[in-house]
Amino acid sequence: MSRYVITGGSGFLGTELIKQLQYRGEQSIIVLDIVKPKEKIAFHHTDLASTIDFIFTEDDILIHLAARQYHEKIPCKNRQAFFEDVNTVGTEKLLEKSFHDGCHNMLFFSTDMVYGKPQYLPIKEDHPLLPFGYYGKSKKLAEDICRKYRTRGYNITIFRPRLPPYWQWNTDFQTKNTIWAQRIHLQ
Repeated sequence: MSRYVITGGSGFLGTELIKQLQYRGEQSIIVLDIVKPKEKIAFHHTDLASTIDFIFTEDDILIHLAARQYHEKIPCKNRQAFFEDVNTVGTEKLLEKSFHDGCHNMLFFSTDMVYGKPQYLPIKEDHPLLPFGYYGKSKKLAEDICRKYRTRGYNITIFRPRLPPYWQWNTDFQTKNTIWAQRIHLQ
């Protein structure tokens, strides 16, 4: 029986994903995070910047949402290392541990920031990767690691959610989050 193993399941997107999985009747959902989710759900404390001691199985479906982003407090120094610690190195640790345990199925949430300034619109999958900022660079490096694991037989889908331009954002945070939850829900 497949388990949905979700890193970053305590964040907004993880919370919405869990609701959608539960709505579909999925019973086996496990959150790996540093913060326990509000929902009553299986939880395993996991810090991707540290040692990962969770035991994966061959049938697990790993959904990797955990990331350091710009909405967190960012240090004044060593900003690239701040982002890479979880987004790049943590992703590689997660891939290595899950691969070692026999799990070979992952949905990796990246970002449209890996494209940098669009050279044309609409952006297509083969658009050059010229990432914006520390966050975009850390996610681009994580994608490179994912591609390396694909060559080893790991089935990895990279999803790059597109954020609307800042001027299109609704100023009401709750409304904006509700709109994004509706766009990203499981089919």
